[in-house]
Amino acid sequence: MADLILVDESGDLGRNGTRFFIMTAIVTTRSRNLLATSKLLPQGRGEVKFHDSDDESRIEIMRCLSLAPETQMVCACCEKKNQGDRSLYGNELYEATLIDLLGCAMEVSRRRDISVIIDGNRFITNRRLREVTDSLGEIHHKNVKKCRKGISQNELCIQVADYVAGSVWTEYEKDDNRFSEIIREKICLNLNRDLWFSSLPQQKETQVGFVYESV
Repeated sequence: MADLILVDESGDLGRNGTRFFIMTAIVTTRSRNLLATSKLLPQGRGEVKFHDSDDESRIEIMRCLSLAPETQMVCACCEKKNQGDRSLYGNELYEATLIDLLGCAMEVSRRRDISVIIDGNRFITNRRLREVTDSLGEIHHKNVKKCRKGISQNELCIQVADYVAGSVWTEYEKDDNRFSEIIREKICLNLNRDLWFSSLPQQKETQVGFVYESV
């Protein structure tokens, strides 16, 4: 049996627009752990997103998710302020964030076998996604069974991941933690991009960029 890592993001990747770009990962032992939460998503509307939901629905979904068994979350929060040569935007920002997030999610995962599903997007190709995930798997001693982009409107687990990303983005972008606070105890690691390179030890450069090894 493989642990499941579900990835989604909130905020935009451009130089302007939102102040923060957020990417989150749900790490769970099986999709069944998210079944009760997924049943609370509005039905008959196709893809359901955090930003299209009312506050009552958001709170109900977050409360249910806070009770999900064998489930943890990792968050990567990037403030897109100008940092000179260190500034990243667009596809580069997406890939750099994904690399750091997946590496930490793999450390959180307790099983050797993992499956990774990210929300479908045009920021990274399927081939590059597989390269990144396989390389990180070697570093973190994981066997990547599956790695693919999901179709959000067809996969409720990805829609649940969107609610996590939206909740964290709302805390950072709008200074509103009503939703993220509900799942605070499930968030085992919260990365701030300004601190990543200084706070996480044993940085190692690989073919996928900078990743972090456990100590």
